[in-house]
Amino acid sequence: MWTFFGGLLILPAIAMLFTGELRWTAADFIAAAAIFTALGCSIEAIVWLVDQPFLRAALICAAIAACLAIWADGAVKIF
Repeated sequence: MWTFFGGLLILPAIAMLFTGELRWTAADFIAAAAIFTALGCSIEAIVWLVDQPFLRAALICAAIAACLAIWADGAVKIF
């Protein structure tokens, strides 16, 4: 999972080499890393602490949805 999140952070850096349409600053990478770290830690905590498969899946989906909502809000500056 952590390798996947690291790969997601590398993708914009690689894309910036090939196109001028994607412009991330250091703050963007730090924000993405913070969101991925929070998501990864919450998923690990859920896996360790929740024994029921359905509840575990629901909580992981909720954590992913929360992070996607934060990401989308940061992308378009709604609030």
